[in-house]
Amino acid sequence: MVSIHRILVPVDFSVCASHALTHAIALARWYKAELLGLHVTEGAFDAGGAAPDPLAEVDRFLSPAREAGLAVSSSVLEGTPARAIVDHALAMPVDLVVMGSHGRRGFERLLIGSVTERVVRMASCPVLTVPRAAPDPSGGRPPFRSILCPIDFSGHSLRAMEHAMSLARESDARLTLIHSLEWLPDWNDHGTPQAMPPELPSWLETRARERLEALLDQETLAFARPEVLVVRGKAYQEILRAAAEREAEVIVMGLQGRHPLDLAVFGSTTNHVVRAAECPVMTLKAD
Repeated sequence: MVSIHRILVPVDFSVCASHALTHAIALARWYKAELLGLHVTEGAFDAGGAAPDPLAEVDRFLSPAREAGLAVSSSVLEGTPARAIVDHALAMPVDLVVMGSHGRRGFERLLIGSVTERVVRMASCPVLTVPRAAPDPSGGRPPFRSILCPIDFSGHSLRAMEHAMSLARESDARLTLIHSLEWLPDWNDHGTPQAMPPELPSWLETRARERLEALLDQETLAFARPEVLVVRGKAYQEILRAAAEREAEVIVMGLQGRHPLDLAVFGSTTNHVVRAAECPVMTLKAD
């Protein structure tokens, strides 16, 4: 089962950070977790013209969490933001980092090398990235009612699946497992890959569906109303499409995929999904 006792929220005083805090509060209330706020300065403190005491300003930023009755603590560190966040998460330790997909400098924070991208790539614990488009969670209910989990059968995706199944059971959420057949590049007008037996696509879809169904345990079958979805196309595009169609409230996915090039940065599919999703994305590394 998923255990969340401490949640770390990086604070840069942006609108996106405030939005992420709202999601962190909902999770902390559901799991009865402590919420830790962290601001990292790279030089002179700047909270948009606020009071010069950085710790007091972080406390003020976290006031909605205290008003929600949560245990809250604040910290201010100096250093490189991504490294300081990752090190602090490990030192505490925390079970989850919740942060916005954009920072104070807007869209540029979403480019390769952004603080969020680096934290997602380096953190040893799960990271929940909250985009601007994600609606605020409703109070008094489980944090997620619909969960989408992409599976490529790598170790990273299988760990993410275990996490997603646990979240689904605890939240009584609808769970969808999705696998995309994207390695057959040249589908012709009849939906059949060029120079391949016409029955091959259907066989591959059936085989993938059987493999997905075999991953579902009895408890998940009983409580999560799981759906198995096999699609054709570029994985990140199909994941985003499925998330929109099923009104997913979170996408849970492994950080690295099965392709060697994924290991170099952050996982090409994961990278695209985190950047473009309109719902929160929870990323995990394999143990």
